[in-house]
Amino acid sequence: MKLERGMVTVVIATHNRLELLKRGVESIKNQTYPNWELLIVDDHSVDGTWEWLQEIRDKRIRVFRQQDDYERSAARNRGIEESRGELIMFLDDDDTLYPRALDVLAPPLLSAPESVASIGARHKREIDGRLYKVPHVRKPSKGMVWRDVLTGGMSISGQTLFRNPKGNPVARFDPVLETCEDRDFLIRRTYEGPVFLLPEPVVEILQHAGQTHAVDPFPIRDRVHRKFMRDTLKGIRLATAMPLFWAERAVRNGIRAHSYEKYMTAFLWSLFALILAPRIVLRPMHRAVHIQRLLRAARNSLFGSKPKEQWK
Repeated sequence: MKLERGMVTVVIATHNRLELLKRGVESIKNQTYPNWELLIVDDHSVDGTWEWLQEIRDKRIRVFRQQDDYERSAARNRGIEESRGELIMFLDDDDTLYPRALDVLAPPLLSAPESVASIGARHKREIDGRLYKVPHVRKPSKGMVWRDVLTGGMSISGQTLFRNPKGNPVARFDPVLETCEDRDFLIRRTYEGPVFLLPEPVVEILQHAGQTHAVDPFPIRDRVHRKFMRDTLKGIRLATAMPLFWAERAVRNGIRAHSYEKYMTAFLWSLFALILAPRIVLRPMHRAVHIQRLLRAARNSLFGSKPKEQWK
């Protein structure tokens, strides 16, 4: 089936989060961008989700049910296969889009056929209700960002609109990964072409007690990055990527040291990251903010004062 020009497909994979799912569905229905479809893939829920989905009477919304609990990668891949839109987004079932989200993200992609994605900013709502903006670009830009992802930069699904990869069977979520599958998909897709980075917030992500997290996702992240470099990069690109890979690990070690109030250790790790990859502080989508905080923490610790802001 030929994809419809200008249409945005939003895919929500859901599992036993009916009340949160309702919020997400309503946020799609409130979009100012008119040309969208919503595909909801129920990953074998047992909380009444499927019964509620069957009651929806909106031609723009189609629902599907997985026969077994296959995790969200398989559910998202099902969404890709069923999609009709030229552009596609994967929204988590506990997040909500702002009304102008698709209006912000779609036009840049539609105006530049060589681009593969557009990424807006995101707000994060903590369990205690506090809302804050996650650090992001201050000015719109366009460029290759796979190096940013390799150095720790990340956009969550609801802030990213992709060109639909339906015609490319390789461009799918890895069903083997139960965590970091977003990162794996993002780094492979952003390697294919330029990406728009846009400063306007487009999504609110919700922190809540029902979320599940891997005990330690970093080893899986390392495997994702290593696999990407091994399978995709050759020659000079591989040679230039290796320092970025190790710089990201140094930044991560610095963050861990800072959390234990070992500020001098944090400073040394940040310095090591800068030596490995000096241009890391110039990347628009990465963890430079962490490096800056590490340097500030080290400065404050040297003068005997504790840094004022806590890290996320």
